[in-house]
Amino acid sequence: MKQHEESAIKKRLTQDQIEELMCYPDYWRNTLREAAQRGESIKEVYEKLKDLEYLM
Repeated sequence: MKQHEESAIKKRLTQDQIEELMCYPDYWRNTLREAAQRGESIKEVYEKLKDLEYLM
């Protein structure tokens, strides 16, 4: 039960995270939102995505 509660908490984004998401391009927001819900840093994930985009 405790693990389920922790999962639910991680899925909710804070107001600061939501505002931070708005600073990034529209086409990355869903991916960044999912990363934030998993507890990852939005900025770090975006930097990785940006690097991958550069290589393509």
